[in-house]
Amino acid sequence: MKPEESRTTRPLVVVGGGPTGIAAAEEALACGLPSLVIDDSPGDGPRVPEGVALAAGVSVLAISRDREILWSGHGTSGTFRAPWIVVAAGSNPEVVPFPGWTLPGVGFARTIGTLPLKAGQTAVVAGTSPGLPGLARRLQGLGLAVLAVVDAGEPVCEGGEIPVLGSHAVLSARGDDRLRSVTIGPVYPASWSPRPDRTRTLDVDWLVLDFGDVPRDELIPAAPPISFVGPGPPNRAEPSGVIGAFGSEDAGRVAGITAAREAGLITREAMEARLGPIVARLERLPGPVPLRPGLVDLATPGTVVCRCESVRFSTLERAVDDGACDMTAVKLATRLGMGACQGRECGRAAARMVAKLSWRRPEEVGRISPRPPARPVTLGSLARMRRDTLPPFVIGEAR
Repeated sequence: MKPEESRTTRPLVVVGGGPTGIAAAEEALACGLPSLVIDDSPGDGPRVPEGVALAAGVSVLAISRDREILWSGHGTSGTFRAPWIVVAAGSNPEVVPFPGWTLPGVGFARTIGTLPLKAGQTAVVAGTSPGLPGLARRLQGLGLAVLAVVDAGEPVCEGGEIPVLGSHAVLSARGDDRLRSVTIGPVYPASWSPRPDRTRTLDVDWLVLDFGDVPRDELIPAAPPISFVGPGPPNRAEPSGVIGAFGSEDAGRVAGITAAREAGLITREAMEARLGPIVARLERLPGPVPLRPGLVDLATPGTVVCRCESVRFSTLERAVDDGACDMTAVKLATRLGMGACQGRECGRAAARMVAKLSWRRPEEVGRISPRPPARPVTLGSLARMRRDTLPPFVIGEAR
């Protein structure tokens, strides 16, 4: 496929300036494919390798099927086309709703740096991630007393002097203006459904959750067919023009090399030689822990599922009873996913609930379909839109 001739066509656009996106740009450049990284971080944005262009403080709002990128930033907006795109937009924490999970004092591992933690406070760490013991030690290093690590699965390592409870879950969090206590109890190993016996309550200042991460893929469904979604080796499909890369830095490297191959800048043999050690490292990484359906049973009728629209589990139950058996129908019936996060936080958890309530497989339930814009944007910025225009404040050569 030949890139269409246009003043604003770029060989490769990387959406996201995190480690994955920067690695993709770096590898593509090493293969002879220059790139433009678009990142919505404020200020000067991330550091990019020499020879890679950067548009900082710019959000990508949508990617169309004809590879037109809609962007906004610095009070304006525009569109341009790119024949090759890597989407490395980061991830969101996986959410498992249970009573009290929205209380102040309940946070996620990835946001630990933003929590007002104080030495001498107490904490419980819970979830399913292999990194739970390490998270607990990190909290200890900040001066907190970690009372327990609560893992719904079988822990892969011990927490040292911190009690590690396998096949356990946090059943509820309680408090008035903020978290005051958590109740924990055992779950059935096969399903992770809560057992009614041997529960106990701990007074605690913080509950830090880690059920793993899920990719921010809202830009993907409207985009052209995806030739690669990492980590893992690229497929052998014909070039598609869009490559989705999620996860680790090495996943970004695979995406950048694959883009260069699809652009015709390296041979298949050269691609496979470069990919070999990278893919080998990826294959040695521990995979995510799949959530088991029993975690849905942690929710009670009053449990908040969608915090943006205050949709509770009982509302989902009524919607399913009234015949809403897929996520599109549930969204229309309940407003779930219509808030500021557009279902990024609640969508997957709600889909698991609807699947179990309707006795359907998850693939039959589907997902909340993302709608552009993927990020908040002012009407003023859209009013100043210019077509066939690169974002402003591009640092480096972007042509």
